[in-house]
Amino acid sequence: MEKRKEKTTAKQIKTWLEFYHDFRVGDTRFLTEGRSTGGNKPSDGITAGQLNFIMLKDAINQLPLRLRKAIVYRYIHQLPVKESLLKLKCSRMTYYKYCRDAESFLYHFFNKNLTETETIKTTYKEKDNHEKSKEEKKLTSTRTG
Repeated sequence: MEKRKEKTTAKQIKTWLEFYHDFRVGDTRFLTEGRSTGGNKPSDGITAGQLNFIMLKDAINQLPLRLRKAIVYRYIHQLPVKESLLKLKCSRMTYYKYCRDAESFLYHFFNKNLTETETIKTTYKEKDNHEKSKEEKKLTSTRTG
């Protein structure tokens, strides 16, 4: 019988983000139900918690820029919402949508659902291109006006 691979849950990913700073320094006591990526005493000296943190950092770096900024401001820098809104130049509703989309991306990334991660990347790439063209038009109109 084939052994079924355990999925990383959305709740686990949110926990990893909420405890990012503890996770970073190797304190994994909060990982009561965390996904293990190996045994407790690996031969290379890297624990499952450390490997999960490395994977989390890599996954965050794969996020589209505005989603990455939202996650970094919210969980890593732990900025107040108002400050994050100013930095992202968006509404509260949009900010929380970015956070949800980023968490969704991370969930799919960890569960190897590449189709969903590519869909999210494409959506935000198109939005970024649209914003860029709007700004270029604005610059062009101010130069000619």
